[in-house]
Amino acid sequence: MLATAGTAAASDDVYAPPGATPRTDGYRSVVLATPRGAIELVSFGIAELTPREATAMRALHIRMAITNIDAPVPWSIDVATARLEIDGKSERPLFVNSDIATLPIAIIDRGEYRVLDFYFAVPVDVAREADLAAFEFLWQLRTPDHAFASRARFAGPDTGAPPTESVLPPGWGGHWWYDATYPWPRFDRHDGPITHRSPGAVVITRPPRWPSR
Repeated sequence: MLATAGTAAASDDVYAPPGATPRTDGYRSVVLATPRGAIELVSFGIAELTPREATAMRALHIRMAITNIDAPVPWSIDVATARLEIDGKSERPLFVNSDIATLPIAIIDRGEYRVLDFYFAVPVDVAREADLAAFEFLWQLRTPDHAFASRARFAGPDTGAPPTESVLPPGWGGHWWYDATYPWPRFDRHDGPITHRSPGAVVITRPPRWPSR
């Protein structure tokens, strides 16, 4: 998808306009940059994921690449608080994949570069990628003293052809976070109320990909 707007609470954040942005795996991206680092956002499209003991699910992919160049304190992002806004609805992430072992809290220390892959449920009325006219991604970046609420808007399918080999293919990270509030089909039956159990494992049965021209 082509990202057409990016905003952030910090006054020194800037947005590189379409056509000037770098590319992530062949797709145009939003870049929110500060003197101490940058956040790059890109969507690879709609994927199919199959959690353990559950049916396949369609999910919209958004990749967040974070660079903390020289901030004096670590940055953190609670991935559970990120939201997808589409057609007037707000969606929590179903899955987040990364190499960060502390999920749902992602900590980015000084000098670190980290990547988070978010997967959101696709609305039932979206039959194919072309039906996604626009959507917004919202998140909060935290320091020990401040919380910066940010959002980026994506509009119009990105039909640029990605390279055949991806540096970080979907599912690359060794750690998955699952939304515990989602009604997963498995249950915990300990003393007290029965609760839904997160799947614990998921397979990407169809990688995300926007249609080519």
